[in-house]
Amino acid sequence: MLFLIALTACSTIPEQVIKTEYIKQSIPPLPERAQYYSVKFLFKDGGYWLDEINAKNLLKNKVLSDGYTKELEDILQGLSK
Repeated sequence: MLFLIALTACSTIPEQVIKTEYIKQSIPPLPERAQYYSVKFLFKDGGYWLDEINAKNLLKNKVLSDGYTKELEDILQGLSK
């Protein structure tokens, strides 16, 4: 009975125009990958060590990697808005 009421209620609504619109999201290009510095670990006294130059290069690589990650996060956050 409830089903019949729903059908009769729908049949009394005037014809509606339905417009279908497709929205495509533009995706920005990926950022360029950084050129990383060479890092060489030294094996001494049973463990791995870094000299001053390689330690600085490792820190530079960390900063470059963090920057690349931040750019990717910004792109993803822009797409979710």
